[in-house]
Amino acid sequence: MTIVARKAKLALFAATALAAATLAVAPASAHGHVSVGIGFGFPLFAGPAWGYYDPYYYAPPPVAYYPPPVVYAPRPVYYREPIQAEPTSPVYRDSGGQYCREYQTTVRVGGHYENSYGTACQQPDGSWRVAN
Repeated sequence: MTIVARKAKLALFAATALAAATLAVAPASAHGHVSVGIGFGFPLFAGPAWGYYDPYYYAPPPVAYYPPPVVYAPRPVYYREPIQAEPTSPVYRDSGGQYCREYQTTVRVGGHYENSYGTACQQPDGSWRVAN
């Protein structure tokens, strides 16, 4: 092998090694600021006055607007005195298995009295409750 061929082979090897070193994967690095050097080791930091976005400032997230929660008014509670009723039918079992009977009573509506009819069912504690 001649000297020229050896030098060409060595140059090819050096170029390949240089290319491999250049293309080698280097770990990524993140910088938290940008500096401009003047040449004697005194860095100048670009700030908001120069239109630079400060990487340490994070804008607050957008405000999420949710609809207000649905709140239902409580059912009205009617306080009634116990009614004095007369049973008009014998006790029977309804489809739910409760003992019920029909009744008749007199109620005051708008200042005058009227006859009222309905059904009352017996509760587990033995009291009767108006069903309709």
